[in-house]
Amino acid sequence: IEGADKTGKSTLALSAVDEGPVLYLEQDIGGFDRAAIRFTEQIKQGLIMSRKYPVAIQRSSLGLEKSLLVQGYKEQWASIIGDYLDAIDNKLVSPSGQPFKTVIMDGGRLWSGCHHGYLQEIQEATPDKSKAKLIEIMYTEPNSRMYSLLDVAKQSDKHLILSHHLDDEYIEGSPDVNGRPVKVKSGKLVAKGWKHLSNLSDMTIRTELEIFRVGGKILYTLPMATVTMCGLTLDLLGYTFSYKQEIKPHVYEYSEAMAPTWTNIMKMAELMRGAPLP
Repeated sequence: IEGADKTGKSTLALSAVDEGPVLYLEQDIGGFDRAAIRFTEQIKQGLIMSRKYPVAIQRSSLGLEKSLLVQGYKEQWASIIGDYLDAIDNKLVSPSGQPFKTVIMDGGRLWSGCHHGYLQEIQEATPDKSKAKLIEIMYTEPNSRMYSLLDVAKQSDKHLILSHHLDDEYIEGSPDVNGRPVKVKSGKLVAKGWKHLSNLSDMTIRTELEIFRVGGKILYTLPMATVTMCGLTLDLLGYTFSYKQEIKPHVYEYSEAMAPTWTNIMKMAELMRGAPLP
């Protein structure tokens, strides 16, 4: 699930609780608490559980010291992946006592923790600790770890939902006066994080906000979700789920029937597929 900040990514992900208990492994601290207010009853019933994984503060990034060393990422990766595997193996269960059906993580921060954690391992094993970043050939190991993480979900009976923030896409622009290449914004937004993820996912959904105005004044906003990639059924590609439904030309009504929720999206996928989802 990809989208700009506060466009309903966590809310859409947590709506998967309709199919079974959800485990929210939170690295982007705050997203769960904002969305949880909509799921108070499910939380009381022990169907939703969250765990937080803040990374150690990098003093160099705050200008407090000059250092190329990273810290805390290796430990954060080990902690979050340990809980993920325990949930997959049903060693970690929901407060209701039922096994988790869905695990939610922040895909962008997950990738950051993965490759920064590997860099931390290299730095700790290098006497001069001088390596500031991974060179291209060193990404083989972090990539392998991410592939394995997805494979674990595919081989289980669980859903894995990864949320992604969107960021500006940069492309090669005209050289500067000295002939040096310059990166410029393309005007498009792309998901931050692991570049291979969209090709390996069963479905990619982009969240946005619909803004309703009267006389230039904003009355309210509602989330909407568009399927931008779907390996389950191609017929769902480009389909938008929204509370606002056009009942006749230029006449709209508010409807829960096509709201951007897990249940509605999966029902539509099965309808268009003409068969139950695997």
